[in-house]
Amino acid sequence: MLPYLKYFYQAAVSGTFSRAAEALYISQPALSRQITSLEEKLGLKLFHRQARNLVLTDAGRRLLGYTENILELNRQACKELQELKDLTKGDLAVGASTTAACYLLPPVLAEYRQQHPGIRLNLKIGNYEEIEQATLNHRIDLGLTAGQVENSGLFQEKLADDELCLVVSSVHPLGHSTKEFSLDMLSKETILCQDPGSDSTRLFQELLGRAGVTPSCAMTLGHPEAVKRGIIHNAGVAYLSRHAFQNEWKLGSLVPLNKYRQKRPVNLLYLKNSRLSPAALMFSAAVKKFFNSP
Repeated sequence: MLPYLKYFYQAAVSGTFSRAAEALYISQPALSRQITSLEEKLGLKLFHRQARNLVLTDAGRRLLGYTENILELNRQACKELQELKDLTKGDLAVGASTTAACYLLPPVLAEYRQQHPGIRLNLKIGNYEEIEQATLNHRIDLGLTAGQVENSGLFQEKLADDELCLVVSSVHPLGHSTKEFSLDMLSKETILCQDPGSDSTRLFQELLGRAGVTPSCAMTLGHPEAVKRGIIHNAGVAYLSRHAFQNEWKLGSLVPLNKYRQKRPVNLLYLKNSRLSPAALMFSAAVKKFFNSP
């Protein structure tokens, strides 16, 4: 009905079919036929045709008020959708596992914000299972996880490899021991872990389980930064992403043990059979550019 309303509105404000047809760039007979078709659909006369002039009927006056609102809403909708397409306005929800959010995404977020200041970007941080579910439930547009996600409903695009390492304080005996390290040496150590749902915790538990090692004590500290500070103060041993401790390693406060390193993928996640918004596509491109840069 929208095209009919455009013809009706122009005829109403122009006052004649000739002026309205000229403004619409169509012939006068064509415009007259459109108005007649609208009147037939409604079963009401919209104009009194007086010589060359058009005078609105009561039905026409009532319809004109609605038509003005409808056309204005249509204009606003088209304008906002074009702004979304041009990335001058919009919202983008991104999810990331803790390691990815803290140590990989900050430079990507900064560059994206600089290039697209009109996009309001919301970042959800959680463990890899939470990011998987948020993607499946449409709560986020894109997910970034350090660790493999198993779900047939998600498309995973590998961006890089992350490396998990056993890490101790620079003053810990294991960091200076001349004996060959084995996992049995951890049986008397305190193990510092992130939350139970984190990928690093799961992989560490699997590693210890395969070796038949049961640590004497374990502490769950929730966040890799809390784990890292605990290691620096020699509170225990942890299995951390290389990205999480590389600065402390350079400064000499943390020491990675050479054995039992394990690689895991850093993946970009999004729903299969879904069409990413322009904002999500540009963010995906920014993430790939970051990981592909030397």
